[in-house]
Amino acid sequence: MTTWIDMQDQEKVNRNLSAARNANTGGWNHYLSYAGNDERFALWLAYADRRVTKMVGVSLFDLEDALSRDAFDSGMSPKEFALEALENDSLYSEMF
Repeated sequence: MTTWIDMQDQEKVNRNLSAARNANTGGWNHYLSYAGNDERFALWLAYADRRVTKMVGVSLFDLEDALSRDAFDSGMSPKEFALEALENDSLYSEMF
């Protein structure tokens, strides 16, 4: 299984993971907890959440349940997942 994170520049991924660990913010801890302590999945969630927030002003976690782990495992990008989650949400689907 190859994830989107696996296909990125690993030096950049590791820098972003290190920065998230060092910041130790509530946001990172939320992603990490949701991801079952899988840091790479948590980073992907953070990217997807940032996309959703920029697009509609709410968190990914405010949308109807989306199969984030399945999307991550299948190699979907955070952008693709953000769009899919919005398209499948009853409140935001008409916007996309």
